[in-house]
Parts: sequence; structure tokens; C-alpha cells
Amino acid sequence: YLRKISVLGHRIFLIYAVPLGLAITWAVAFLLTEAGAYNYKGCDINIPASNIVSEHCRRHISRMKQCRIDTSHAMKSSPWFKFPYPLQWGTPVFHWKMALVMCVVSLISSVDSVRFLSFLLLSILFILTQNTLT
Repeated sequence: YLRKISVLGHRIFLIYAVPLGLAITWAVAFLLTEAGAYNYKGCDINIPASNIVSEHCRRHISRMKQCRIDTSHAMKSSPWFKFPYPLQWGTPVFHWKMALVMCVVSLISSVDSVRFLSFLLLSILFILTQNTLT
């Protein structure tokens, strides 16, 4: 797995998986566009799909519009911020059993974290007292 590879102490493939995936995808699309992989002879991207006469061009017009980075308009047409509408996924529901389980779990985790902290402080105190006795 690439997750275990670290650069300067940062596991970049674990932490930055989504941005790296996007960057690699855009880089491959750029290289394919520049190499001419989506240039089909006699086909023009600016002609509407309804006016294309050639079956060869009609077959490849969607690939030319969506895969080429110079004509896809993906950066302009994608929403940068999306705010959910109120009650977009339905009305909120409340189950008292689930609320009770969440309260118990939060209580257990807080006690466990305090217990770990007290264990850590006691071990540090023990080490310090051992150093002062010798």
C-alpha cells in the first residue's frame, strides 16, 4: 500500500489522498489532451452535437467535450460552495435509545481519557521521584 510511504515524516498518501487523486487525474487529462489523444480528424468541438453529420464525430463528441481539459469547462461549471437546504434530507428524528447509548459512550470515553491522563501523570511523577532518590 502507498499509505505507509512517508515524505519528510508526513504520510502523504494517507493524509492527502483526495487532493493527490484529483491532481493526478488532472495531470493525466492534461497530458492526454496535449498528446492529441482526443483530437479526432475532421471533428470540431465548437459545433453543436445536433449539427454534426459524420457518425465518426458524433461517436466521439462526448469524449472530446468531457475529457479534454481545454474544452470541458469543469472548473467554471462546478459549484465551489454548496450549502444544504433546511430539511433537505427529511425531518430530523429522535430516538431516546440512541441518545442514551451516545450519552453512555461519551461518559465512558471521557472516563477512559481521564484515566489515561492520570496514568501518564503518575508514571511521570514516579520517574521523577526515582531520579531524585538516586
